[in-house]
Amino acid sequence: MILGIGAVIFAGAVSWVIARRAVRPLGEALRLQRQFVADASHELRTPLAVLDARLQVVQRREQSTGAVSPESLAELRADSKALIDIVGDLLLAAGSGEQSAGSPVEAGPIVDEAAASLAILADDRGVALSVEHSGTSRVTLSATSLRRCVVALVDNAVAHSPRAVRSSSDSRQKDRKSF
Repeated sequence: MILGIGAVIFAGAVSWVIARRAVRPLGEALRLQRQFVADASHELRTPLAVLDARLQVVQRREQSTGAVSPESLAELRADSKALIDIVGDLLLAAGSGEQSAGSPVEAGPIVDEAAASLAILADDRGVALSVEHSGTSRVTLSATSLRRCVVALVDNAVAHSPRAVRSSSDSRQKDRKSF
């Protein structure tokens, strides 16, 4: 009888250990999935905010003048391409677990373009963005990854800058801050 009870307890303990080992990879997969979703939502939030702000500008312009400028449409197109690139980068990272370094790219134009895309959000906060670089700077990073890094940095800088106080349109320039 004691031997039978001991065997049942032993079998239960062994089953518990085996079950924990079998469930551990599922827990890790769930953790990785949650991390991917958190990363994806974080990466997409700013470009979607920029796209939405541009759409609002186009909508206001269309309502007031009845026409949409080709420049506005080109900016919207560039923003949607940036979103496509980000989603592709995230899916590549999710599939292989790492991102490819890519071939060296010229950093200046990518930084200029990323800062220009955030100018509309900065303008809403009364923050002036300016980019200064000299010479050529090449980085071994994909253009999409570099753009994402710059967008994240500039977006955080704009979001955490004090909001400019605007009493009139004449004082707007005086109240702006520059990075």
